[in-house]
Amino acid sequence: MSDVKHTPGPWAFHLNKSDSLFVVRDKEKRVICEMSWHSQSREFYTLRAESEANARLIAAAPDMLESIQKLLDAADDSDGGMYGTLSTRFVRETVRAAIDRVTAPAVEGGA
Repeated sequence: MSDVKHTPGPWAFHLNKSDSLFVVRDKEKRVICEMSWHSQSREFYTLRAESEANARLIAAAPDMLESIQKLLDAADDSDGGMYGTLSTRFVRETVRAAIDRVTAPAVEGGA
């Protein structure tokens, strides 16, 4: 596995005092990101719920990455390589793709 380059977890989220912003912070209370919504919108509750869900997902990212890395390690250890079952190979390929997506370098000018 490559060395971790993101801010180490655990991360947590909370609603700020103005009740208009979810903030994701690391264990040192540094801001990772902020999710806001506009209370004037007719879709206020939908936007607020979506912002909260996004903040929860982002806050869980370090734990999810660690979990899938452990799953990949277990799959690698379980079958001695090429003689693994199709399901084990599928898990290994899926987990590797997810880890690569998180750990790959950013592309400049990307969307």
